[in-house]
Amino acid sequence: MGFLSARLGTEIPKRLSTGVVLPHRTPNNSLMPQIRPIAPENAPAWLALRCALWPEGSESEHREEIEAFFAGGLYPSGRPHLLKP
Repeated sequence: MGFLSARLGTEIPKRLSTGVVLPHRTPNNSLMPQIRPIAPENAPAWLALRCALWPEGSESEHREEIEAFFAGGLYPSGRPHLLKP
């Protein structure tokens, strides 16, 4: 049983039904989140997150940017982390 499971008193699955991956312990016993690339099926959750973080933008604006991202048109390289400053 992991730390969070012990604190909550119940076993928590590593992968939740939403596709979220919980942090796991590394060999040196530190917590390390597992990060995976975003996929088109994550768009609804991403839209909800964007709407919560930036309420000044409309839902349709956020949706258009998400669609542009998956179409490869939002960032010149197709991936924001590959952009050079």
